[in-house]
Amino acid sequence: MLNSEEFEQWCERINISEAAKAEIERIRTSPPARRVQSRGRNVKVHFNRSTKMAHTIQAESRSVEFAAILLMEYPSDVLGLPTENVIEVWDQPPSFIINYTSNKGKNIGHVYTADFFVIREKSAGWEEWKVEDNLIELASKNTERYFLDDGGKWHAPPCEQYAEAFGLYFHVHSSKEINSVLLRNAHFFIPYYRRLGEYTDDSISMQIASMIAETPGITLAELLDRAGQVQREQVYDLILAKQIYTDLSAAWLGDEDQVLLFRDQTEATFFTRLAEHDLMRMDRLIRASDLLCGTYIILDGTPLELINVGKTEVMLRNLDGEYPVIAVRHFETLLRDGKVTNYRLRPSVNSNDQSYEAAVRKHLTREQMLEALTKNEIVKRILAGERVAKSDNEARKHRNWVAEYLKAEVVCGNGLVGLMPKKRKGNTIDRLALIHPNLRQMMIDFISTAVENPKQITNPSC
Repeated sequence: MLNSEEFEQWCERINISEAAKAEIERIRTSPPARRVQSRGRNVKVHFNRSTKMAHTIQAESRSVEFAAILLMEYPSDVLGLPTENVIEVWDQPPSFIINYTSNKGKNIGHVYTADFFVIREKSAGWEEWKVEDNLIELASKNTERYFLDDGGKWHAPPCEQYAEAFGLYFHVHSSKEINSVLLRNAHFFIPYYRRLGEYTDDSISMQIASMIAETPGITLAELLDRAGQVQREQVYDLILAKQIYTDLSAAWLGDEDQVLLFRDQTEATFFTRLAEHDLMRMDRLIRASDLLCGTYIILDGTPLELINVGKTEVMLRNLDGEYPVIAVRHFETLLRDGKVTNYRLRPSVNSNDQSYEAAVRKHLTREQMLEALTKNEIVKRILAGERVAKSDNEARKHRNWVAEYLKAEVVCGNGLVGLMPKKRKGNTIDRLALIHPNLRQMMIDFISTAVENPKQITNPSC
């Protein structure tokens, strides 16, 4: 939690109004407006292990509100969430009155209590977390209370109006936003996050980083097998410290042969894009095991969450919380017939493919991988018939990229390889950074203190 001085600095940094500051201070100094309750369709939860708050946080739903608390517990970039980091979370903040018109034209006003008031790095506001089908039902009863915009985002206009008066936000979140795999990993990580930094030392960190640099996308199972002295807890520590990266929404950490490890998110994106190109080149049918669990698919027009793909059955979850099961053979028939859409492919790498080997040999930097990925997106848009260039010079440059892409597809079967940087004179790769990102600075510090120290060291034998 922020102390008084830190709160003042936060207010100045984001330049909030005096009215907003007073409202936030009222929320921070008030007890919860009500105690959460268990009902027929929900179970109350109390989260007392928060590293952010000095008190217990209430949740009225294990599957949605408690999930939100867990996800807000971590820095957003650790979990790969496109949101600002959370500084404070206040459950059941003081109520306020909202007014709106019913579908029958009747004026309605009542006291409303949000699930949370959240203070983030650059913003603050109220947040409501609900099950998707509950939102659909509420919106059908009253379109001015809740509605879904064309971009798929839920709104509560009366609450947004109240928040906007202070220059703050009001966000409605749906259960569809919660990736079940990510949530499972967030729950798993709680004890390790509270003891961050206790499990690894520099020598272990360098060994793990070196193995990942040599084999981007190495699985957790393979890394533990090849480096017998490395423990799982040490790998978890480095993931939480953002010294190495894995997509926590792609595979549960318990499935160690599915957990892919990289130096950072850019490298992960680059090598999984390479694998996607290889999959397209092989021109084989998409299998159930290729799909990313924890995401929503559309099955014959019905949205369903893909929970698990086993050897014989595919488990799904519908908006009513039911878990239909489909045989893998039948599910793959539906895939082949185009009845399953909106799916995402599970991130993967193919270390035996020549495109992977070519990328590893180049020892690409983060900037070079970003450049190749940017070119790849532009080339894909051009090949799809989109007009991208804004000038003749830019059009000429894009034509060269397309030519390099198509040539690489013919020569090595992967167009992305052709967009990687060409050979340069000399070798400017920082080999020390490949072993550990801080190794160069560690060596400089050692030399300056132990070798170049002007104070003469006394010989202990004298």
